[in-house]
Amino acid sequence: MFITAAFVLFTALLASADSTPPSMPINGPAGIVHVTGAEGKHSSFEKTKVSSKAVSPSMRLSYHACKGEEQKQIARAVKEAQKYAKAAYQHLKSNPNGSELLHHWFGGFDPERYQSILKSSSTLRKLPQTWEYQCVHFCPTVGNNTRYAWANTERPGTFNICPAFWELPPAKNSNLKAFNIIQEGTHFREVLGIENHVYGYSNSLKLVTSPEMARTNGPNHAYFFLAAWGEEVKNNLKSAWLS
Repeated sequence: MFITAAFVLFTALLASADSTPPSMPINGPAGIVHVTGAEGKHSSFEKTKVSSKAVSPSMRLSYHACKGEEQKQIARAVKEAQKYAKAAYQHLKSNPNGSELLHHWFGGFDPERYQSILKSSSTLRKLPQTWEYQCVHFCPTVGNNTRYAWANTERPGTFNICPAFWELPPAKNSNLKAFNIIQEGTHFREVLGIENHVYGYSNSLKLVTSPEMARTNGPNHAYFFLAAWGEEVKNNLKSAWLS
């Protein structure tokens, strides 16, 4: 008897950048993973969900005006963001000539563009744990989009957490707070010094027709990182089933 477990990863991520929910999941190489097994039991993504434990003592973060529970949430988000960055870095190192996943979010392969994305993933594997996280009472909006966090590029290493950050809904298969740390973290010069040209799944995907715009759009990096992690989960599940 065959059973298929469909892991719909990151479908709520659009809520972290758009004011409207996603109209479609991130599919194919960017998120939906189908694993076929011989067991007659339904497998749930809950077994591979992100940990709610605090970061290890060796990873102490710096905070300003953040309450105890807020610090815990930030620490969890930082840990997840760095995990997603690590997965993206390993994916890129394993695919030096490009991959379907890379093409999905950044268009046709280009060596310089590849190196740029490799740099962002490599840097964000560890750098977020060195930033100072400031919990602020007000953040300016960006057009019609709610701002959840923003990197102060005039003060390197200062990462502002906006009030709306705490209102992000819990995501069953993803960490919306970690997504925002990646997205905004790409703005720091030591990462890439890029911007957010557009927000959300659909708009970010449209930039693929202009690969350089996709490369310099923070959300594209965040979506790619999480998709790489989703692919890593898929591969680990397949390996576990075959062993």
